[in-house]
Amino acid sequence: KTIPPEFVELFRETIRLARIDLAPKLRREVRALGRLAELLEAAFDRAQRRVGAYRFNDLTYLLGG
Repeated sequence: KTIPPEFVELFRETIRLARIDLAPKLRREVRALGRLAELLEAAFDRAQRRVGAYRFNDLTYLLGG
């Protein structure tokens, strides 16, 4: 069943307005999550070094001779 043209235009306008409204917020959230991931990785790396844990690079180096 086809969608009436007036509804298609209404949906397009709704999508356009949602993009205008949501895009900046989502962009900020993605940047914040990226920064959080960087901080988590750095903290995890420091914790591994502090306790002397092996990391993946250490294992491949040891296995490679």
